[in-house]
Amino acid sequence: MKSLSLSKWKGDFHFRRYVQLNIFLLVDYLSVCCVVVDHIGIYIDIEIS
Repeated sequence: MKSLSLSKWKGDFHFRRYVQLNIFLLVDYLSVCCVVVDHIGIYIDIEIS
């Protein structure tokens, strides 16, 4: 019984790390998208003016 709970704890730990990594990747992706949108907005402003 104890080994089962230990393996479950390890599974939860890996799952949490996986979720944390995905959140970090999502934040990186969103920040990159914001930078790209800013650059596109500046480029459009230059093209219009």
